[in-house]
Amino acid sequence: MRSSGRSPDTPDDLVAYRRQFERDKDTLRGLGIPLSVESLDAFGPETGYRIRPEEYHLPQLDLSAEERAALHVAVTAVRLEGGEGEEALWKLGGVEGEGVPTLAALEVQPTLPDLFEAYRTRAAVTFGYRGRRRVLDPWGLLFRQGHWYVFGRAHDRDAQRSFRVDRVEAPVEIGPRAPSTCPTGTLAR
Repeated sequence: MRSSGRSPDTPDDLVAYRRQFERDKDTLRGLGIPLSVESLDAFGPETGYRIRPEEYHLPQLDLSAEERAALHVAVTAVRLEGGEGEEALWKLGGVEGEGVPTLAALEVQPTLPDLFEAYRTRAAVTFGYRGRRRVLDPWGLLFRQGHWYVFGRAHDRDAQRSFRVDRVEAPVEIGPRAPSTCPTGTLAR
């Protein structure tokens, strides 16, 4: 994994660039993707990160025709904004059976990936919401009545709160691991 794009212009850019690079490495490792540190060439001390194919690959799934048909129904029934799920089916062995009419089209919000990452890693998240800074320990993400919601323990009230994702103001900052856990049976209101 070699840095791509332009070089940072100022020391502040360099610090932010380095933090993002470290977060990206942590995310990959958190997903179980092994990174190795390797020399970039034989003539210098420069090193880089690499995902070695022999250490990380998707094994042959050998899905049955029935399993591929079930995936085909799922992919055609729910669509993510701008996504064509049938391309993924071809990578898994091909399209099997008949698709169905789209039952739900889910809009993707720009802040949704960061909120999902905070939820996945159980990290506190800070964001703007209706002109105020909010800090939340996310317990889950829901799609209800045409909108995404993130819910969890809001630090300012030390209570469960939910926030409509399309009203979350960027940037979303992912912080340290959240100390709270979702109480059993808790649902967003």
